[in-house]
Parts: sequence; structure tokens; C-alpha cells
Amino acid sequence: MINKDLLIWASDLSANTGEGILARNFLDQVQKIKKYKNIKIKTLENNFTLHHLDVNKVKFKQKNKKTTYHKYFGPIYGAFYLFFNRGKNELMYLNYLPYWNFLVFLILPKKTILGPITGGIYKQSANNLNLIIRKYLFPLFYKISKIIIYNKFKKVIFSTNILSNFIKKDKTTLVNFVEIIFQKKKIKIKKKNNIIFYNKNNITKYSDNIKETIIHLSKFCKICIVGDKFDAEKINNLGWIPREKVYNIIDRSKIAFNSSENFLSIFSIDCINRGVFIIYDKNIKSFVKNKNCTYIAVNFNNIQIASVKILRLLKTLKIKDNSNWWKKINKRKNKIKYFLKEYLSR
Repeated sequence: MINKDLLIWASDLSANTGEGILARNFLDQVQKIKKYKNIKIKTLENNFTLHHLDVNKVKFKQKNKKTTYHKYFGPIYGAFYLFFNRGKNELMYLNYLPYWNFLVFLILPKKTILGPITGGIYKQSANNLNLIIRKYLFPLFYKISKIIIYNKFKKVIFSTNILSNFIKKDKTTLVNFVEIIFQKKKIKIKKKNNIIFYNKNNITKYSDNIKETIIHLSKFCKICIVGDKFDAEKINNLGWIPREKVYNIIDRSKIAFNSSENFLSIFSIDCINRGVFIIYDKNIKSFVKNKNCTYIAVNFNNIQIASVKILRLLKTLKIKDNSNWWKKINKRKNKIKYFLKEYLSR
């Protein structure tokens, strides 16, 4: 059955950003379940109509998505845009959709299809206004959003389960939608003793000890950095390169460092898909159950000991049989698809 038009607000549909990749995967799953006459997509820079949800064939105007204008004004504008177009189309608010932004949930019409909600928990020291807000105000905002969402929307989807302490644990909630991106790849290239690190200049992403360990390791092995520039000698800064080029670097690497706040970052999933071992901080609480044998804990409190362990791993690590783990992942992916089907059949 072909439904009426779908109107989508999206803040980012880039093929190379976490928000954009997550949005594209969500749309890919939606189009497999439900058909629409036309799909109208509205962003701050673009306004166009598709006859199917294949965003890969659309050329977007590339803008800096890190500006205050995009991060804070854009989502509020998008919520109002959908509010004033309610009744004419079926509505979808795709992204940015952080759990702290309760104003977006308050403004959106109750029948809006919500894309995956994102967010994080910050528990480290707060020595500036930004971190104080994250540590003390965000939990309050999460509680406000919880009240609004579960009284307004029938079902809700979260990108990860990081915010599990602030959401309902029942049939109305799906967590870890990002697991839909898991897909084991056959890699023909022989792995080299390389380390790949996705760097983002955000204090919530990595501890200082992890960065100091990387600097120390760079004296003994090759380290490739993608993302923001990492200020250190003997490090190969590749910058913000297309995802396909990142794949090429991952395929030649043995080890990647995982974000301190998110065990299911898209970067770490890409690495697992391509047979790379994930190093994570032993001192950070894990929100992921049933980590497979490619996750390796390292205590970064002692940089010298951590470095020795990682260098030893580079020489000895070999890809193991994770077939049982991949079976569990495929079951969870099927549950995600079933939940989304139920969600869209309102």
C-alpha cells in the first residue's frame, strides 16, 4: 500500500559524519518497510523531493555542521517547520535529536516519526561552563524529555543504551539501533601492525591518558589519525577523509582505540566489521553487553605499562572465530527491524 507524502526534517545527511550515517541507515530501514508517494526532505541548506528514500543519489550542499547555528538553531527551526506542516504529510524528524533537547520533543506534533535519539553521560571533572552544563544540567533535561516523550509518543528509538538510566525499559523503547550497521566483511588485504585512531576534539571522547599513550606509541609503531588534527610528531594525520578512504585505512590496521563514552560508535562498528581489534579503557564503565573477543581492555592509568601491552598485542593478535557473537548480532538486528515495523504501522 502506498501512503501519503512523507515530510522529513534532517539536520545532517552527510555520508561521512556519525549523524549523517545513522540517518541514512534509519532511512534505509524505513524504505524497506513502508512506501510513500513522495518523500520531501528539508534541511537548512536543501529542499527537494524524492520518489524513494535512496539519499545516496542526492547531492547535498556541504556546510559546516559544527557551528552553533546548525547545532542549536537548526533543530528548533526543524521542529517548528514540521509543526506548521502537520496534517498535510506524514512527518519524520530525523536528526540532530539529542535527549537533552526537550524543546524539540515539546514542539513536535505527537504523530511525528522520531529518528534515533542520541546522548551521553559525563561523569568526569567539570572545570568550565560547557562541562558543568553536561554534568549537572543534562541529567535534569533528560528527565524532562522522558516525561514529554513517554506521554506524547507511543514508541521511541535510541541510538545506543548509554542513557538507559533515564529511559523506560519496556516494549515502547528500543535501544542500540546503531547495531543495524554491524555487517561482517571479508577482508583480503593482509593486516599490518598499524593503529588507527578517530580523533575528535571533545573532552568527553577520550581521556588524557589515552592520548598520552598514543603519543608514546607513535615512537614505536605507525599510527593513523582520522578526524580532527592530533598535535604530535610521528603521527599520520589524515584529516576528515571520505568514509570509503577510512575503510582502506581500517583494512590495513590491527588495532583501533574506542571512544571513552560510547562502545557503539559508528567508527568502532566499522572497525569490528572489518576485523580490527578494539582497545578500550578498563576504567570506563561498559554499556555494551556480550562484547566479542575483538574488544580488549587496557588500564591506561599507567601509560608505560599500557603501551607495552598494546605493542605486544600488535605482534600477537590474530582474527578469531566470532561466529556465535555474529549470530547474536543478527538476532538483535532482526529485533530492531521488527520494532521499526511495529513503529511505522501506527
